[in-house]
Amino acid sequence: NNAYSNHILTIKVLEMALTQSNQYNDLDYFNSNSLIDVINKSGGKSYWYSNQSTHGRMNAKVTYVANKSDKTFFTRDNSLGHSRVPDYKIVEELKKDIKNNAINFEKRNIIVFHMMGSHFWPCNRYPTTFRPDIKAKTIGECYIKSVIYNDYVLDEIINIFSKKNQPVSVVYFSDHGVKLTDNGEEKRSLSNYKQIMSEIPLMVFFNKKYKESFGNKVSNIKRNKNKIFTNDLIFDLSLGLLNINIESKGVKKEFDLSSQNFNLKMPLTNHGIHKVLNFK
Repeated sequence: NNAYSNHILTIKVLEMALTQSNQYNDLDYFNSNSLIDVINKSGGKSYWYSNQSTHGRMNAKVTYVANKSDKTFFTRDNSLGHSRVPDYKIVEELKKDIKNNAINFEKRNIIVFHMMGSHFWPCNRYPTTFRPDIKAKTIGECYIKSVIYNDYVLDEIINIFSKKNQPVSVVYFSDHGVKLTDNGEEKRSLSNYKQIMSEIPLMVFFNKKYKESFGNKVSNIKRNKNKIFTNDLIFDLSLGLLNINIESKGVKKEFDLSSQNFNLKMPLTNHGIHKVLNFK
């Protein structure tokens, strides 16, 4: 209920969210293990489905992490710029892989979906045939409709995993927030920072088998749901949900939302430049 981004720029967010580097442990991206590194070293399998571009200064570091996965799928290979492909395309690829038994659910897996969500321009984020009953002409109306489409895609993903007989958890989070005006999105910059630009949704879903197998983690998530969480700790949360324990600098139970020891003494954003203002 109180989730915040670790930065207002996407690439800065993902440098930390995907690696053990965070705002509280003084590790940097280049000297940190990624989620993909850890799952691969643990004997598990990693899968990456992306509707983002592969190249450019805003994507290269993420693509580097993604390409370490056992399987990578990009809706647009060797691409630059914002995708206009609907996010459901990656759900179709997931369904195809499951149908072809390309994913072994008996193993410990991490499956990443890197979606466009409501990134600008929001009017380009859903098919023209989606919900014709919802009229969207202004940026604000398009943004709301893109959120509804994003919910539809996420619901499809959850429905797929809810039917599995193996323990599955799904973590959904946004990279950052936005401040909308009548003319579009207000420029996100550190000099123009407003906390609404850091306010994000965070959702954790558990299928029935996960609840039966890891009830303590489910209880801890519920217990911690009103505590402030910053998304540079997605790495720690993911390891916790996967029940992976590693001995490594900067990895602590107090960073893991699924742990009874979760505790942020001073929540930060923008890589430590700003404090989360409603912290009590």
